[in-house]
Amino acid sequence: MLRVGIFSNIRSIFFEPESSPPGPFPTIGAREEGRVGDGMVRTDGGGGKQGFRTAGVGLAVPFQRGRDMRELQKRFSVRRLLLILLAAVLFSFIVPAKTAAADEEIQWRRKNRIEDARAVGGLEFEQYYFKELFGRPQMVSILRGGRRTRYGIGVCEDGKRETVSALAKKYDARAAVNAGFFTFDAASRPAGMLKAAGVVYNDSREGATNRGYFALTPQGDARILAPGEVKLDELDSIVYGNDLLLKSGRITASDAPDRHPRTAVGIDEDGAVILLVVDGRNEKSAGVTLRELAAIMKSLGCRDALNLDGGGSSAMYWRGAGIVSYPSDNKKFDHAGERRVHNILYCH
Repeated sequence: MLRVGIFSNIRSIFFEPESSPPGPFPTIGAREEGRVGDGMVRTDGGGGKQGFRTAGVGLAVPFQRGRDMRELQKRFSVRRLLLILLAAVLFSFIVPAKTAAADEEIQWRRKNRIEDARAVGGLEFEQYYFKELFGRPQMVSILRGGRRTRYGIGVCEDGKRETVSALAKKYDARAAVNAGFFTFDAASRPAGMLKAAGVVYNDSREGATNRGYFALTPQGDARILAPGEVKLDELDSIVYGNDLLLKSGRITASDAPDRHPRTAVGIDEDGAVILLVVDGRNEKSAGVTLRELAAIMKSLGCRDALNLDGGGSSAMYWRGAGIVSYPSDNKKFDHAGERRVHNILYCH
């Protein structure tokens, strides 16, 4: 009933004026000298000379009539514009706008898949290229863990940062992505909680309001935790992520509008781990917002998901091929733009 009433009012705004003007045209002004005949007006042109002008059929008006009518039209045009803006505001409350991430139905079609591979233990690699995803081109690389896939967090030695591929080889990983945030000084440190294979590198619980953590139990089970769920002493490994994307299937990502290269980790209903990299900062792959990243992880079946370090750090490694994503740190769309990082999340 509310919607019908609003649209009835809008219809009256455009088709039923509040009051009718006093006839087709305004009252004839003081310059009129007198009617000569139907459609003719005799005027004093302001210089003492009389003249004649043909008016509309059956109407006698002075030269001033055109000016008066233009003033009337101007007033009505301004009024109409204001009413259009009011109607648009009312309509926006009735039909709320949706974000691109909410509207987009992501289809993982074969025609978009450009690479795929499988490793022992069920680990799978897939790469998809979309000419348009969220309105822009996107390159998406995915690692899907199998039941026998095991994970670990690899850390550089003595704060001397290394590339993802170098750290992956050091840990004899079958696949890897960059993981936690870090400082860029000579002796790099983790910028947030980090524990790897029982060794605590940073026990800080500070960070983004919506922060989350990827953790491994001593039995090797993967968890994505909110700050209140972290029990550091009971975990084998844990790494800080600055934005919790999904929790129990619900999108919890922040609304930051910036698009960047992204790295994410998710866990599906069966407990399988999904690692993902979206390339960005290039005309061939734009990167995504955090909510768009959450929508991607949800479309892949994740129940919980976490944003890891991104930007120039984002990179994915696959044994035998090297870096398979397109890291942006060299500002080129190739595989050579790796940034040196502090730690990685790897599969073995």
